[in-house]
Amino acid sequence: MDALAPHSVTIAPEDWENAKRAVYDKFRFSPKFEIVLNLVKDFQEINPKTKYTSDFQSFVRESKIEDFYRQESDTIFVSTIHKAKGREFDHVFLMLDGFNADSDEARRQIYVALTRAKSRLAIHTNGRFPHHIHLPDVQRVENTGAWLPPPKIAVQLTLKDIYLGYFAFVQHRVEALMSGQDLLIQAEGLADQNGNLVLKFSKKFHKQLLAHRAAGYVLAEARVNFIVYWTDQEQAQEFKVVLPELVFEMGRE
Repeated sequence: MDALAPHSVTIAPEDWENAKRAVYDKFRFSPKFEIVLNLVKDFQEINPKTKYTSDFQSFVRESKIEDFYRQESDTIFVSTIHKAKGREFDHVFLMLDGFNADSDEARRQIYVALTRAKSRLAIHTNGRFPHHIHLPDVQRVENTGAWLPPPKIAVQLTLKDIYLGYFAFVQHRVEALMSGQDLLIQAEGLADQNGNLVLKFSKKFHKQLLAHRAAGYVLAEARVNFIVYWTDQEQAQEFKVVLPELVFEMGRE
């Protein structure tokens, strides 16, 4: 919330309200706006009276983005088993591809996955792992049908998928972007609507692009998913980094 005075010890009530209005005016059409609203609401509940600038900064930096997803919303949280450790969800859909529980490490991992569910657990697997489990409330459904590849695949890029060093040169372009904004697809990476490159794909992700193409998928759409801060340790400086969402389509040329 840039409208807050950065050097003030406390946040004046009028400054807090002005900052919230500024955020609303600028980001209300963003698909991630609900996350920001929940962050602000949570901080207000913790600090109903006096709000300290340092407390707000610490609250933002020490929080995880999934802390502000609400389970009553339509949001689906996709995670690895490791990253879901310590969290609980009303409904969990566990996807196991060829999984077996022959080792102690595998059994510990599956225990973590199973205990994430508070109300309902659905296990989708092509292996034999759960077949020996017989309990009154367990329902088993076997599906032997053939499933065709999906016509579209959405991929959310991480810091490993982009060339981080490039962002030092395009901060002025990143400043103009917002979550949900469409990006243009270019050979090196993605560009804004004026055709100016705003990110370059990493060598690792270029290999993934080739793998998708070999499987019949072509990159068809791109948009800004998140804009996050990344610290360049060599320069000891923070830069805004674009993490995009890509959509691949089957058979499109």
